[in-house]
Amino acid sequence: EETNDNYENAFHRLFADFLECRDEACQKFAGQKEMNDRMFSELWLEEQVVSNARGFKPQRVCTDVTTTNGVIKNDCKLVNPPSLAADMTSFNLVEMPGLQLLNMDEFNEIASNLMNNLANQALQGLTGILGLTGNPTYSSNVFGEGSNLSYVDALLRDSVNSYQTNMSNPITNSLALEKQYYALQSYILDEIKKLENKLDSNQNQFSACFDLDLTDELKKIKEDSTTEAAIASTTVSILTILDQQYTKAVASASDRNSVLSTYNNYKSEGFFHTSYQIQELEITFIDLEFAQLVDKFKYDTAVERQRCGGDFDYDGILNE
Repeated sequence: EETNDNYENAFHRLFADFLECRDEACQKFAGQKEMNDRMFSELWLEEQVVSNARGFKPQRVCTDVTTTNGVIKNDCKLVNPPSLAADMTSFNLVEMPGLQLLNMDEFNEIASNLMNNLANQALQGLTGILGLTGNPTYSSNVFGEGSNLSYVDALLRDSVNSYQTNMSNPITNSLALEKQYYALQSYILDEIKKLENKLDSNQNQFSACFDLDLTDELKKIKEDSTTEAAIASTTVSILTILDQQYTKAVASASDRNSVLSTYNNYKSEGFFHTSYQIQELEITFIDLEFAQLVDKFKYDTAVERQRCGGDFDYDGILNE
C-alpha cells in the first residue's frame, strides 16, 4: 500500500525510521553505543595517565561545576606529579646505592660496620654480653686448650687466637694511601717549581722587559700543597711506626689490639686520607683544574717572552 511519504510500503517506512533512529529499539542501541564509546574513551585516558605516571597512582581533586546548559558535572584534576615520584624512586633504588658505594671511604669501612653489628648482637642478642662471660646459664665454655674457658677468660689468657681468622693489616693499607697522597702533593709542588724556574730564566734574560709573576691561584695552590705535603709526611711517619709495631706484635693479641686502638683513634679524627679522596685529588683537581692553570700560565709566559724578543717556546693545548 502506498504511503504519503513516498515510501513503497510500510516495511520501507519502518526500515527508514530505523535508519534515521526514530525507532525506539534503534534509540536504545544508539544510547548503548554512546555509553560504550564514552567508557572506552575514559579507559584510554586512564591508561595514558598511568603510562605517563609510570605506574604511580595519580591524586585527583574533584569539584562540581555547572555547564552552560545548567548541567552539574564532576570536574577532576590531577594535583600531584607522579612522574617526579617515579624519578625519585628510580634514583633511590638505582643511582643512590651506586653513589653511596662511590663515596664510601674504603673496604675497611665495611669491615668496621660489620664489627659494629657484631658488637650490637653481643649486647642485644639472645644471651647478650652474658654469653661471653663464662656464666654457665648463658654461655658455652669452649675456648682455651682444654675447651673449658669462656671467651673473656680465653682472651685474658691470650688463647683465643686459634679461633680467629687472619685479617689484613689496615695500617699497611692506610700507609700506602698516605704515601700516594704525599706523592700527588709533591707532584703539584714540582710542577709549580718548574713554572717558577722558567720565570726566573726569562727575567734574567729579558730583565728590562719581561714582566710576569705567578698567578694568585697558583700561589694559593702552592701554599696549600706545601702545608698538605708537610702534614702527609708526618702522617706517613706515624703510620710507619704503627705498622712496625703491629708487625712485631704478631704473637700477642693484646699488643695488636693496643696498636689498632691507637690507629683507630687517629682514623676517627680524620687524620688519614681515603682512596676516594686521593682519586678525587688526582682526577678532579690535578688532571683537570690544575692542568689547565699550568698550561695557561705556560702560554702566557711564552707570549710575554715573544713580546720581549724571544722565541715562542710553547707547545701546549692552546696552540692554534
